[in-house]
Amino acid sequence: MTRVFLVTGGALLGYTACGFLVSRILGRNDIADVAWGPGFLVAAAVSLVAGAGVRGGSMTTTRALLLFLAVATSGCAASMPPLKTVEKVDLARFMGPW
Repeated sequence: MTRVFLVTGGALLGYTACGFLVSRILGRNDIADVAWGPGFLVAAAVSLVAGAGVRGGSMTTTRALLLFLAVATSGCAASMPPLKTVEKVDLARFMGPW
């Protein structure tokens, strides 16, 4: 079981390092926000594959199909344009009376 945790942790470390490098190269810090969802898929897929054989577990056809569908549908997420910001916000007016 420790092997599964170490392999999954290593995969997530590699995934987040790649995401960090891409965000630095493109100069867009919002990539980290988008990377959370697929990060969960990476963790699930790696632990599923690494856990095959732990206590009789195996990667069945049904599990592989569900994993593929989860990864395939994650690509359907819409990419939204960045929000426009204002120069100044009147915090007292924004927060209102408490």
